[in-house]
Amino acid sequence: SSGINAEWPLRPGTTSESFICTNTSPNMAKFLYFRYIVALVAFIGMGVVNLTRSDFNVAIIQMINNSANCSPSTGSDGAPSGFCWSMEVEELLVASYFIGYMFQLPGGYLATVFGAHYVCGLSLLVTIVLSFFTTLAATDWRILFALRIVQGLGASVTYPAMTTMWSKWAPRYEKSTLFAIMSSGHFVGATVADIFTGILCKQDNALGGYWQSVFKIFGIIGLIWFVLWMTFVSSEPEGNAWLSTEERNYIKLNREPLRPNRPTPWLWVLTSTKCWAIYIAHFCSYCGYLNMLICYPQYFKDVRGMDIKALGIVSSIPVISMFVMSLISSRITDLLLERDLLSVTLARKLNTAVGMLIPGALNMVIAYVPDLSSAEVIVIMALQSAANAFVLPGFQVNYIDINPDHAGITMGVGNTIASTAGIAVPLILYRFKKQNNGDAVEEWKYMFTSVGIIMTFGALVFCALGTGKRQQEGMEGYQVIAALDRGTDSGAEATTHNKSSEKETSGKEETSGKEASSSGIKEDSDVHIGSICEMGDRIDI
Repeated sequence: SSGINAEWPLRPGTTSESFICTNTSPNMAKFLYFRYIVALVAFIGMGVVNLTRSDFNVAIIQMINNSANCSPSTGSDGAPSGFCWSMEVEELLVASYFIGYMFQLPGGYLATVFGAHYVCGLSLLVTIVLSFFTTLAATDWRILFALRIVQGLGASVTYPAMTTMWSKWAPRYEKSTLFAIMSSGHFVGATVADIFTGILCKQDNALGGYWQSVFKIFGIIGLIWFVLWMTFVSSEPEGNAWLSTEERNYIKLNREPLRPNRPTPWLWVLTSTKCWAIYIAHFCSYCGYLNMLICYPQYFKDVRGMDIKALGIVSSIPVISMFVMSLISSRITDLLLERDLLSVTLARKLNTAVGMLIPGALNMVIAYVPDLSSAEVIVIMALQSAANAFVLPGFQVNYIDINPDHAGITMGVGNTIASTAGIAVPLILYRFKKQNNGDAVEEWKYMFTSVGIIMTFGALVFCALGTGKRQQEGMEGYQVIAALDRGTDSGAEATTHNKSSEKETSGKEETSGKEASSSGIKEDSDVHIGSICEMGDRIDI
């Protein structure tokens, strides 16, 4: 192709809106396709991950007795709140989930080797089952600390594994949308956890009532997801019994070219500046996300004096705005790319800049503008979260852009680095609490300032070093595979280019391409473009 997105070559003589087998636009009834059902199940799975993580952040407020003469007790509303944990223990328990969650690299590797289906499903099942034992483990904070680490470890595989899955399931001009549908489950999970944890902590019921019932109810939701995941989802479209032949062929012909069983380029994964641009942006953005997830409830309790029920509702407002904007921004990005109005690189950088610079600036507003009302702070946080959603079609989907063969592994490295923020953010918060001797306004001023500076730094690094182009370490054999994958007539030309492109003139290449296009035959690969539809499920890429 000769447009802006030449790094995503199309079939000769076709546009991004043509379908080689059916001549049907991929835009027609797109959301009726089965890949969007897979995205919906993945969406629920990511929601379950955040349910098991965020429920504790709200419930622990009810679990702890902060009175000066602490002893096991029952509040005026009948809710038990008798754990006499110190601030240091509270700090450890909030961070414990992330100690396990930060080990994400094995998830990407295992999903690449064994497939995302079983790796993701079984690992998250461990996290779900352990939710039922939280009440028993809470009798000793050390046991609860260990349980939360294992829960985080089980959930750690989900993002890398699902990224591996989408490198095989997502057509190139739907990557941002499908990835956003999946990832937005995080936001919905956080919303459900914030709202219903606060409500459940105030009510008695058949499952133990109050905070004890939270972990059981969310565990049941997780088990329902597990059944859906194991029933409808597969690691790749080739092995899915629910998928139509037409849609399977469409996905295989329009996704990023893959090279199965290719050795992992570990040196490139660990040293490439393009990878590190994503890793740094990921860490900095995650600090901002955790500021919303962990710190907002604490802020409204410390500074605004809200009770736990109101906390759950107020904390959910920014998350809802983030969910809505993630879907809108991702779909707009895919449309702009499909119409060749933006290059992939520019799209990723613009979205990342919006998603990190605006929230960083709004953090400063909360920190330094005096006499803001609670309503004004809520509006600012909602705008902040809505802007932060732009990172999904920004650096987050960029893992698939630069090396789809090992997207899960690079995501595993990036998410491992980012997850250290889950330990760092609570530690920074509690250190500010100690240093300011109970001055809530001052401690939160420092907290919001720190997060704003971190997010700004991450955006600048990605805009300076990031790219949307498939990288050389991910391009060995790329042109031949691209030709086979999309049914183009340039297989012979691509093979010749890989072996001895310097020996051929551009004129000869153009002539060869036209002759091949005319005859519909790949001279070296021996694949006839007219036979692509007849091959059906036998298309082997």
